Amino acid sequence: MSYKQDLFWQEIQTHYPEQYRITDDFFPSEYYLTTNKIKIHIDHYKKISSAASTPPIPIRAKIIMFHDIGTNGRLMSCFAASLKNHNIEIICPDLPIFGHTDYERNITYDYWLRCGEEVIKHFYDDIPIFLCGFGISGMLCYQIACNLKSKKIEGIIATNLIDYRNPELKKNSVRKKFLSKTGKLIKNNKTQFLNSAKLPISSVFNLDNFTNNDELKNLLSKDKFSWDCNIEIGFLKTLLNFDIKVEASEFEKCPILLLHPQNDNFTDINLSKLFYDKIECQKECYILENGSHYPTEEKALVQFEKRVIEFIDERVDLKQTNL
Repeated sequence: MSYKQDLFWQEIQTHYPEQYRITDDFFPSEYYLTTNKIKIHIDHYKKISSAASTPPIPIRAKIIMFHDIGTNGRLMSCFAASLKNHNIEIICPDLPIFGHTDYERNITYDYWLRCGEEVIKHFYDDIPIFLCGFGISGMLCYQIACNLKSKKIEGIIATNLIDYRNPELKKNSVRKKFLSKTGKLIKNNKTQFLNSAKLPISSVFNLDNFTNNDELKNLLSKDKFSWDCNIEIGFLKTLLNFDIKVEASEFEKCPILLLHPQNDNFTDINLSKLFYDKIECQKECYILENGSHYPTEEKALVQFEKRVIEFIDERVDLKQTNL
């Protein structure tokens, strides 16, 4: 199955500002990458010349865009659309559990890391690559960059930097009832049986804090390929107890741009800054005005485009790009 059959995203995107929607003129190629028994679904946005006689449009950069928990690659379309006029390729994978990536049971957070690394290796060439992560995938991008020692990453763009090693982050985004009744069991459990057991994602994370648009919230809660799905305990255990290979104070891989939504009720900016403030490499932080955790508001999207393009312009010389 793919988004050609699953059309629920079309209803969801009616709640994006009109200019940030998928159209006939801005539509992703849809295909799969197969690696380690996982078929990773890809949405690939690539601007193509309108006529055969027209020279190919130079691609300035590639952005690998990773979705948050409770969304999927197709629901990154409004952010991809904000960059459609800047000759940038956007690659949006579906991470296992969400969207239409095919995978075996017993998914862990390490699978997310490996999937991200494989996607980057597949698209790696002479065109500069940037990583962009929403929500928990901001930290995913950071961890992937740490792991890919031989691959040059030009920069990381993140809306959150959620370090779940800090108990304050767990308390803020994970339901208290889940932490009190299930958290200790998950942390101490070593049996495969419990790892493969599933819980509704809504029993772990609070959708009320995910978006400030009530109609969009209602739609997401009904989407079987985003918020209305079940999540394996083994994934939750490894997500909430992950390790980081390179601490923030030692990170030198690439610059980091934190674009934190102003009205993010899922992760307050002060919690993201607990990790951000420790980063010693080149970094920038801006607020996406009026943006909720899933920042689909028009003002937030306008600022997202502006800040991302400025960040890329500072680091990419078109003449050095392999056209």
